[in-house]
Amino acid sequence: STLKRMCCRSAAHLAYWSLLMEDQIVSFESCRSGGRGGAMAAGVGVALDLESDPTEGASVESLSAEHDLWTLTQHWWIKYLTKFKGVPGQSPTRGHTWSFCFWSVFGTLVSFLMITGMERHMKETYEFSTEKLGFKQTGAYWPVILINSMAAVAGMLFAAPTSPLIQPRMIIGGHLIATSCAVCVDYISNPFRGYGLIPRWVATPLAPAFGILIQLKMGLLHPPACAAAVIFMEGEPEIKNMDWLYVVCPVLLDSILLVVCAVFINNLSPDRSYPQFW
Repeated sequence: STLKRMCCRSAAHLAYWSLLMEDQIVSFESCRSGGRGGAMAAGVGVALDLESDPTEGASVESLSAEHDLWTLTQHWWIKYLTKFKGVPGQSPTRGHTWSFCFWSVFGTLVSFLMITGMERHMKETYEFSTEKLGFKQTGAYWPVILINSMAAVAGMLFAAPTSPLIQPRMIIGGHLIATSCAVCVDYISNPFRGYGLIPRWVATPLAPAFGILIQLKMGLLHPPACAAAVIFMEGEPEIKNMDWLYVVCPVLLDSILLVVCAVFINNLSPDRSYPQFW
């Protein structure tokens, strides 16, 4: 029928344009300038008539459109599955020298030991009852300094100090963006804080997703910051009760302390230079 032929033709056009946008059938454009004819898409013969009237050659055109759609779909899947093998010519990284390993271990240990020591001091010295403080979510409370995601930041600062993702502006800016998104999402998903508009299991991945979006747009990508956002979304009362203070302490405080440690310790080594840029 005419409707079936038009649907097949539209599907073929859609498949064609999606592959063309991915630069998988570059030679197709040159074939279009000549009107009808065959097109070669990455070595696969494709015969797609883009200029003819749908009412002409109904049976032939219908078969041609179905064949072209199948061919383009098959080509896309082959191209897609080929990527699973990896990029040709790329090989895994080799092990580092003992000197590089020493400075990485030493820097990670000293910088993170400072944060865990501060956390222990705060927990033993300042502990309050959230009921007396008037918090909506009850539980033990103390000024939180340690969050688990900072271990990843410390490791990257000394194991990959030249990575653009671990430079000072990326660390501080990325954490500021991701944790701010987490607090905002918590307001619309946590009934204790604001409005329970969306379930918690949906809100938790939304926080790092929005964080990554803004980080990419602003050029401040720092993946470990998304872990800090999830820690807040799934946090215990001592984390939730901090509200916007969580962004300042522990997140920004830990970020700044780790950056300062990285600047002093990395540059002790003659083979290291940190930061690459501010």
